Amino acid sequence: MSFLEQKVNPFLYPGLARPLDKYVLRVIIHTVLNFYGFTVKEFNNRAKSNSRKYSKPRWLIWYFAKKYTKYTNAQLGFKLGHKASCTVSNAVTTLNFFYDTYKEDREIIDALDKQIRNGIFNNNEHGKDI
Repeated sequence: MSFLEQKVNPFLYPGLARPLDKYVLRVIIHTVLNFYGFTVKEFNNRAKSNSRKYSKPRWLIWYFAKKYTKYTNAQLGFKLGHKASCTVSNAVTTLNFFYDTYKEDREIIDALDKQIRNGIFNNNEHGKDI
């Protein structure tokens, strides 16, 4: 079972996110990976990689998941790369810094944000596999 398909044990993490959050997370994952030209399978094989090529998409997935879902840092870290909650928090803080400082990162984040919002709100079949 891949990192993106693993289920979080509800006894370890009570009060899991809303059912719609699973759909939103799928939209976020597919949008970010398509933007960077990765398949889900390729990304899963490198889920624990620390190279910038794989870590920046993972940071962006965490960034948008924090923005659009109710998942906690621990849940997101566990779902994507088995990272600690402080790693997720640091990635979100770093991307906020990049957004404020670098024009090219701001453009990338804004473009992805627009694509994600379109993917979430323009598709009424929430259970549909993307």
